[in-house]
Amino acid sequence: MLSGIVQGSGVGPLKFVIYINELIDIVRKHGVYVKLFADNVKLYLNVTSISCMYVMQNAIDALHQWAELWQLSVSVEKCSVLSIGKQIVVSSLSIAKKNVLPVNTLCRDLSILIQNDLKPSAHIHEVVSKAQKRAKCILRSFVSRDVKFLLRAYSAYVRPLLEYCTIVCSPSLIQDIEAVESVQRTFTKRLPALCNYSYVERLKRLELQSLQLRRLHLDLIWCYKIVFQCVNVNMSDSFQLNSYTRTRGHQDKLYKPSGSHNIYDIYGCFLP
Repeated sequence: MLSGIVQGSGVGPLKFVIYINELIDIVRKHGVYVKLFADNVKLYLNVTSISCMYVMQNAIDALHQWAELWQLSVSVEKCSVLSIGKQIVVSSLSIAKKNVLPVNTLCRDLSILIQNDLKPSAHIHEVVSKAQKRAKCILRSFVSRDVKFLLRAYSAYVRPLLEYCTIVCSPSLIQDIEAVESVQRTFTKRLPALCNYSYVERLKRLELQSLQLRRLHLDLIWCYKIVFQCVNVNMSDSFQLNSYTRTRGHQDKLYKPSGSHNIYDIYGCFLP
C-alpha cells in the first residue's frame, strides 16, 4: 500500500468499514455466519456432521485469500477454534494450509474470556484479580486520604473493569457474585474512618450502590431497549411476550419459561 489514513482521524473508521465490509458477503457465500467488530472477525457454524468442518475450512480459505489480495495480514497467533456444546468436534482447521488452528477450551473475545461450557467463572476470576490490583494501587499511590477523591479514582479505574459487558457475562453463582462484590467491599473498608462500619452502612454513607444492584439496573435497561426496539437486536431471540392478559397492568409483560440448566447462551442476543 502506497498511502493510508492518519490514525485517530474522524473519517478513518468509516473508510475502514468500507474497506472490510465486503468480507461479510464473501464468507456468507460458504454458508458460515460471520461477525465483525473493527478488525476482529468471528466465524461460527452449527456443526451437525464432519462435513460442516469442510464448510468452515472453505470459509477460512476465502477469508485468507481476501486478506492476501488486499494486503491485510491475518494474525494467526490470535486465532483458535472453540467448540461449544456437549459433542466436541475435533478437526484440523488451518490458515493457508500450514498454520493449524489450536482447539481451545478457553479463548478471548473482545477482552472477555469465553469457555466452551459458556460459564463466566474464568472471566470473572481474571477481572476480579485485575480490579483488586488496581484498587490496591489507588490506595497506595495517592498521598491524599480524601474520601471523595479516592472514590472518584475507584469509579474511574476500578468499577468500569468490573462492569464491562456484564449483560453478557454476569455472574450467576454465589461464589462469583461474592468475588466481584469483594473488590468494592475491601476498597470501602480501607477508606479513612469507615473500617468499623458494616458494608451496608458504608454504602449508605458513601452514597454507593452494590455492584449486584448496579448489574440488575443495567440488565433491566437493556431488557427495555430490546423489547421496545431501541437497539438492533431481535426481541424474539431473547424474550417472549406473555400471552396471558387477564392480570392488571400493561400489555408488554414477558413470559418467563422454566429453566433446566445453570448456564445460558451468552451470544443469544446476537446470533441470528
